[in-house]
Amino acid sequence: MSEPPPAYKEIPGEDLVAELAKMKAMMEQMRLDKERMETEAKRKAEDTASKARAEQEEMREFSEIYTRLHEKNEGSWLSRISHGHKTLLASLSQHEVVLFGSNGGSHHTYFITNKNVFRVYPCPPTGPVLCAVYTFHSALTKKQIIMLEKGVATDQYGTRMTSLIDRMSDYQKDSELKRMNASKKFESVIRLIPGSYQNGDWRQLDGFFGMYFNETTMEFSEVPPPL
Repeated sequence: MSEPPPAYKEIPGEDLVAELAKMKAMMEQMRLDKERMETEAKRKAEDTASKARAEQEEMREFSEIYTRLHEKNEGSWLSRISHGHKTLLASLSQHEVVLFGSNGGSHHTYFITNKNVFRVYPCPPTGPVLCAVYTFHSALTKKQIIMLEKGVATDQYGTRMTSLIDRMSDYQKDSELKRMNASKKFESVIRLIPGSYQNGDWRQLDGFFGMYFNETTMEFSEVPPPL
């Protein structure tokens, strides 16, 4: 025989009010959570769209800078470097873009790409050798490229139209002291951008233009060892 249903028991007025208040609070919290989630989703969507627009703008500005530098280089040092130097540049990674360079003549030539700073040495009879003296931790930004353009590649130098990167290799017009001063300034500007020397076990003992030492083979080199 089944048990009789429980006797009806009226909820006291105070308890009913408290229960309704609790339910109302829960519904309000659910509403606030929904609004928060919708606001967060909207914010993320706006951030994504803003980031995409910023990246597109950055790529556009990069393209303009690269085009301008390429056109400038075609009419200056790039058109005058030797066939061997051009061959070295052609051997660079497709993701590496040459931004600045020095004429160098038959002596030392310097190239700055979006990833590395290179020094080229004549090496008869095989031809010029490409030597990295500094590798940037990440590809150069627009701001860093503009800084380098102003710091090492501007043409005006006093009353002379010679850039800092050219003065380091100008063996005809500049004295050894002036070339050393230009080299020191050049390295100081480059090191404003995070990076390091990367070439196996070789390390720099005194910057770009000092001795190089291989800790494994105990060898020394007065010039940057080839890659």
